[in-house]
Amino acid sequence: FCQCPIDFSPAKTRRSLASEDVPPPIAMVRLILIAGFSLLCACSTAQPLAETPAGPGAGAAPPSSLRGSAGVQRALLVAINTYNPPGERAVRRISDLYGPLNDLRLMREVLVEERGFDPAHVDTLTEGDAKRDGIERAVTTWIESAQPGDHLTFFFAGHGSYVDTLWTGPDGEVEERIETIVPADAASGVSDIADKTLRMWWNRALDRVQDGGAGGTLTIIQDNCHSGTGSRGTVRERKADQASSILLPDPADVGPRPNERGALFLSASKDYQPAVETDLPGDFFGGEGGTHGAFTASFVRALRATPQGAPARALFDQTMAHVEKLGLAQRGVLEGPGALPPFGEAPGPEGGLAITVADVDRDGVVLRGGMFAGLGVGATLVALADSSVALTVVSADATRSRATLSREADVEVGDRFRITTFIPPPGTPLRLWIPEGADPILANARPGFEAEANAAPAAFRSALAGRLATLA
Repeated sequence: FCQCPIDFSPAKTRRSLASEDVPPPIAMVRLILIAGFSLLCACSTAQPLAETPAGPGAGAAPPSSLRGSAGVQRALLVAINTYNPPGERAVRRISDLYGPLNDLRLMREVLVEERGFDPAHVDTLTEGDAKRDGIERAVTTWIESAQPGDHLTFFFAGHGSYVDTLWTGPDGEVEERIETIVPADAASGVSDIADKTLRMWWNRALDRVQDGGAGGTLTIIQDNCHSGTGSRGTVRERKADQASSILLPDPADVGPRPNERGALFLSASKDYQPAVETDLPGDFFGGEGGTHGAFTASFVRALRATPQGAPARALFDQTMAHVEKLGLAQRGVLEGPGALPPFGEAPGPEGGLAITVADVDRDGVVLRGGMFAGLGVGATLVALADSSVALTVVSADATRSRATLSREADVEVGDRFRITTFIPPPGTPLRLWIPEGADPILANARPGFEAEANAAPAAFRSALAGRLATLA
């Protein structure tokens, strides 16, 4: 987990406290399998999808009562710029950062002004108060203040790292690397906070808000290196020495993976990647300019352009479109119920399969979806914000497509378009069998496709059901 800085005037990057790694082969296998599984949705002929009314316009701020349950929204925001306070002896090399405090202010502003949080229920922890013991006390108080049905949000901006060590979990899982977040006193030799400790905390939070079957939720947002499992530059990196040791909880106390219990994780980078902080103009995200985590600034931009109730996967896709437009290689991670909104909001009107705009140029619109999403040549889409604005796909590869507009209109990176005519890729659909007890990433994909099938016209449901039947 860490942040690295980037400056697009000259150049900064938030980077890892340890050396960057090559992603494990299994990650590539998962990517290939998931892409193949998407192909199962291909119908043998083009089918129009069901009409779904467009949601309210961008920038609308519905009342805070728009929630999945009646609980209170409670947030704890943690940010650390200073890892080397004057006068303190450092035993570990950790660079100071420039953007996390700006990230915290930006996140607090958008949660209160646009997502309905009561300022009294948004707690912040910064700089010297965010030492290891201080973070642990704050998290404990935040959890204990919650009631069944409440909606908890945790945000961290700062350095992240990892430790190579063998760990065996309660279900027999074996890991050789522990990702960490780095507290403000880490340079003095204090242990980082391990992802297994975070997992234990998040399970306690879920126990609290889901007690008695209550519909409470937990949203975790991390803008730090290696955050993909739980480095910021002019370009500047959030980079420091790897911790020599780590305090790990007893495996029996850690509990299950929180995302399997409904927790939503939005992470700035994969577990082998740095995360970047960069100098951005204020008009990028609708606030004051300055140094920010690229992920946080992009996420806030997506939140401000999207009404409450949008699914997390839509917000995440918009966020990554903005990150990619900045020319950054970091790839965020979404884990948990992506079909549901974050922050405990009630689901909004976005329906059907929607695709995010990746780029706009003089030749048309580039979409973050291609043949795997059913965007073959001739597929059509309409804007969620204005159904009179339509696109027609003119070329496509596996994961990207190019489309032309039906009329002149202002289209921006991050805009969302719903597919109205689905064109499958040519050739025989790939068939994939997912065995009992399969990787949860794959197992969780099937309900999403089943939900799409239930929302689609009868002919499309029938074709999709035939492909899902091959998974039985």
